[in-house]
Amino acid sequence: MGKYNNVNGAYYHCAANGKDYSRDEWGKFCENTRYINATVATYFGFRWNAHDVCLNPHTTEIYRDNRSFIEIKTAQRKDGLWTVGNSYHCLSGHQDDYGGGCGCWYDGTTYKTEDDAILANLEWFKTRKNNTPKIQNAINKAIFDRKCKQLTLF
Repeated sequence: MGKYNNVNGAYYHCAANGKDYSRDEWGKFCENTRYINATVATYFGFRWNAHDVCLNPHTTEIYRDNRSFIEIKTAQRKDGLWTVGNSYHCLSGHQDDYGGGCGCWYDGTTYKTEDDAILANLEWFKTRKNNTPKIQNAINKAIFDRKCKQLTLF
């Protein structure tokens, strides 16, 4: 995520486009644009906003039923590395329901491949103690499918 009052003396630094904004420049940018949805950089077809969040990540659905879902989102940065985010809502019918999400941050943890990014996020979901058996099975299957890709012979 962009940083306020960074070490270069700028008021705001956007990692996605590498630009430092003064307080006045940042204020004008925010006043004159719908800055949350405004694209400030595009790499490999992925559009990034001034808050270093990808606006159009790839979305991989891991699980969905009428009560719960898990989606993992990935995007590629200028340097070719991948970053990951997610959206989830998991209802078990008990007080241990959980949900949340985060975007693909430009300056977040990076991975060499998209599969590596997805696997890392799947491993995090796997550690959740309150997954229902169906959700846990879907996570385990997605991990297995990514680790053991079958080669097409014909």
